Amino acid sequence: MASMEREFYRGARGPAPSDTDFWRLVLDDTGKHLVVRHEWRTARHSGSNDFTLADFLGQEGAARDALIRLLFEEATPTPEAPKTANLLVNWAVKSLPPPRNLV
Repeated sequence: MASMEREFYRGARGPAPSDTDFWRLVLDDTGKHLVVRHEWRTARHSGSNDFTLADFLGQEGAARDALIRLLFEEATPTPEAPKTANLLVNWAVKSLPPPRNLV
């Protein structure tokens, strides 16, 4: 079984227009590990890093907010939506088991 990936955020890395960051949600080929993969491509180099969901949700930024919206956005936004997102992040960071080496 091949791994499944879904891109949820793309942003400019700069300074060149083609310098880009990609963020994907990845289910590994065994179906047991769900990770966030950050890839970057620039004129000089490219690379990638994998994060556990707890580590990723513990960070602030547009990519984290995009993933939360993708997974939990309500059909009709309500005033409680930002509060719900913050509660989700706090729960995820506290509730998930410690990260394991995926390699």
